[in-house]
Amino acid sequence: MIFPLARKRPVFAGQKGRTNVSRIILFLVVSFLIVFALNPATTRAQYEIVQNYDTHYAPLPDSTRLLIEQAIPAQASAKTVKPRKILVCTLNKRDGKMIKGHGSIPYANYALKLMGEKTGAFEVVFSNDTLMFKPENLQQFDAICFNNTNGVLFTDPELRASLLDYVYSGKGFIGLHAAGATFVQWPVYDQFPAFGVMLGGYENGGHPWKEWEWINLKVNEPSHPLNAAFKTVNFDISDEVFQFQAEPYSRDKLRVLLSIDTDKTDMSERRRILPERLADRDLAISWVHNYGRGRVFYSTLGHNAHINWNAPVLQHFLDGIQYALGDLCVSDIPSNKITPATLVMEKRQWQFGLAPQPAMTLYELAGRTAAAGLMTMNASDTQLISADLPKKLTPALTGAEILQIRAKLLDDGVRIATLDIQNIPADEQQARQLCVFAQKMGVETLVVAPDAAALNLLKKYCSTYALRVAVTNKTAGKTLKSKELHKLLNNDKNLGVCLDMESPALTKDRKNTLKTLGERIFILRFQDKNIKELSALLQEPVIREIKPLAIELQCSEQNTASVAVVNQTVLQAAEQK
Repeated sequence: MIFPLARKRPVFAGQKGRTNVSRIILFLVVSFLIVFALNPATTRAQYEIVQNYDTHYAPLPDSTRLLIEQAIPAQASAKTVKPRKILVCTLNKRDGKMIKGHGSIPYANYALKLMGEKTGAFEVVFSNDTLMFKPENLQQFDAICFNNTNGVLFTDPELRASLLDYVYSGKGFIGLHAAGATFVQWPVYDQFPAFGVMLGGYENGGHPWKEWEWINLKVNEPSHPLNAAFKTVNFDISDEVFQFQAEPYSRDKLRVLLSIDTDKTDMSERRRILPERLADRDLAISWVHNYGRGRVFYSTLGHNAHINWNAPVLQHFLDGIQYALGDLCVSDIPSNKITPATLVMEKRQWQFGLAPQPAMTLYELAGRTAAAGLMTMNASDTQLISADLPKKLTPALTGAEILQIRAKLLDDGVRIATLDIQNIPADEQQARQLCVFAQKMGVETLVVAPDAAALNLLKKYCSTYALRVAVTNKTAGKTLKSKELHKLLNNDKNLGVCLDMESPALTKDRKNTLKTLGERIFILRFQDKNIKELSALLQEPVIREIKPLAIELQCSEQNTASVAVVNQTVLQAAEQK
């Protein structure tokens, strides 16, 4: 199809001129439709990827490109586990219509593209096509980046569920600046509440400081890897930043990295700061947190273009992106839950959580886990969810029920790390359904009986759904010896062991068991009555080196005291060389 060349706008006189214009417009519209119809491979997704690639950073002047290029980090802070790909979205909508976004978008897009290419940390794909958020399209990406998105991007329930499932199941999410004002539209700030929970907060009340004004930022933890770029405890910056409403923002659920130093920044009445933020003087700028198995990094910086040639900020962004991708392992314990013991466990990559007693519902266990100051727990597919939801934790749950359970867990600030499976899937369809369900629930490890045939069936899906399988050493009243367990694992890295330490036989053979199984020990499970055995075990040198290792305490009414004993034991173990 040949299009007419663009000409200078003619001077029309009367109806004839208007008719010519109408004909030209009609010709162009029809031509476009014909080209689209004759090229079925040119999908809307492909078209908008090309458009975004072209218009979102190509027009930048050479002088600005040079500034960004000079500020890009020379190398990534962590090696990539595998090639990474990020979907970058810059969609802006109001009342369902596309609107012009922040002027800094093309600068940030160029910085993201160059950052990935120069460091080799990731590849970026630009698209504003909402069809990219379908589950089958998202799976090609390791993380999503909302670069200054704004407004209600889509209302389709399937796409919204897909976005949440994607992150909760273990992928990454990066939000820059106006991402905090996404799925909101003045005057309503909760048009997709679950997104705000996933991000960590909703912008509300605008931005107290204008984009040309200076504010002072406090580096909350100068020693944190994601703050290493700043090399200071305070710094001034000129940018427009948001304030976040009381819910869902909370340091009980977020690891806050940067915040406004309210002692060094104008907090006068004219700033119209939210009452809750005036009360706690907590105005966060950057944070990380877990969302199920997923990892979220958000920074309110990025309204101004010059942020994208601020070298320390770009390093901060890169490190946050690598955290979201899963390549940079950093502390993301919520700020208000940090204790000496939790820091030691995190450093050693130990997860300490609670396991249920018989007849304890999932919601009861979640409440006890939160009350103990812990973040992970074990669950069972024989366990009832709650009195109001008397169903078991199985793939038979509906999508709405899964979201309801996740909302409860998120509200308590806990997640299911391990799931006991009583009835192992009998065929491939059931095995796949179980793995899909476990992934949606944010489960890391399935705990199963030592059945060789069932293991062969399950492990086919481990890699696909990023799951591990732990074989329990107790079955039908019998305790398997370490050599039997090791033989069953067959050198498959996704297969490990859940050691139930209640068995006296295992206690007697503890040293040999640890030596034989080593890093194949995925889970250590104890009861309150043998808490002393756990204390002794944590002193073993081999245990201090095993990674990863989940420690689970079957909780009873005395679980709070038991948790305190474990915490003290962990600190004692940390003091040993």
